[in-house]
Amino acid sequence: MLAACSSRQTKEKFPEPPAGGNTEAQAHKLYGSAHDQLVRRNYVQANKEFDTLMSHYPFSRYATQAQLEQIYAKYQSNDPEEALSDANRFLQEHPRYPSADYVLYLEGLINMRRSESLTRYLHVNQTYFDPSHLEAAFDDFALLQRRFPDSRYAADARQRMIWLRNRIAQHELNTARFYFGRGAWVAAARRAQGIIANYPGAPATASALVIMQQSYAALGLKEQATQIQALIAENRPALKAAGVTPQSRE
Repeated sequence: MLAACSSRQTKEKFPEPPAGGNTEAQAHKLYGSAHDQLVRRNYVQANKEFDTLMSHYPFSRYATQAQLEQIYAKYQSNDPEEALSDANRFLQEHPRYPSADYVLYLEGLINMRRSESLTRYLHVNQTYFDPSHLEAAFDDFALLQRRFPDSRYAADARQRMIWLRNRIAQHELNTARFYFGRGAWVAAARRAQGIIANYPGAPATASALVIMQQSYAALGLKEQATQIQALIAENRPALKAAGVTPQSRE
């Protein structure tokens, strides 16, 4: 879908200028070449030609489109930091541009890639690392939902938000388990409570309930532990579906 979107800004949008060596014709030719490189997935070369176009013809009608397409080219070139910087700048300079929803969607994908970059190569569980990039991606998709609810990217953004919510909640659960395993009952209970309050519907909430109950019990807070135990009893089918055994220590 991204590839289709990046290339849908075809040359029909820019009618052929008059033949000759004028500035408009030169900019048109350079844009056409850069765009073709992008469609062919030659992202490094596309970036170079987009840079040349924006440097030599910054006020041409092709410059803004080149700026937009280069975000995607940098994203596919595994340069998420540069891509995100360009996306932020584009939205600041062109907040009402017709493809602003696409740029917001790209920002979300870029932040997801930033989060995956280290864990992918180390082959480790992403939920044990700093979730700040996941949170940023969630915020990007949420902003897309608010500003452009009818965007062609809205449905996919919603699905990604669910996935991100679950991953962030799992990270919080890992932290709660860390505190619980070291006898830091107050910290464990607070983390677990935060999961339930902030990530309703996430699979991690089932285990969070158990951590809360056991932490309160360890602290001697019998009333609170009994209240949570009642919630666990009410939600036993969900706990079982999540693979959580209330009697076991987390």
